[in-house]
Amino acid sequence: MPFLRRLATRIVPILWSIRFRRRFTEVTNGFRSYKLSLLNHPDIDIEQDWLNKYELEFYIHYKVLELGFKYAEVPVSKVYPSDGMSISKIKLFGNWDWWSLLRPLVLLSLGMKK
Repeated sequence: MPFLRRLATRIVPILWSIRFRRRFTEVTNGFRSYKLSLLNHPDIDIEQDWLNKYELEFYIHYKVLELGFKYAEVPVSKVYPSDGMSISKIKLFGNWDWWSLLRPLVLLSLGMKK
């Protein structure tokens, strides 16, 4: 696993665990399923302008947890290339992808977005 990915998969779940007072093992994987009907909830608005990159994925996940929808972690395996190269499209430096990953957690927790 590339170093930055390893770092992100350790730090980001800790931040989410602190916010929701619940232990999360991984929140950056992106392998999730939700009931489509949750998008009809009046407190979920996926049409907001600031949800334009990776934010949408983390926004939905945040709202699922905040609103008390059922949630369970299911372990998945990820196999990385043997040459150590990352296959992720997310770049933590140079284009602010790291902020896209953390933005919903920060802005929603502080009440700066809805």
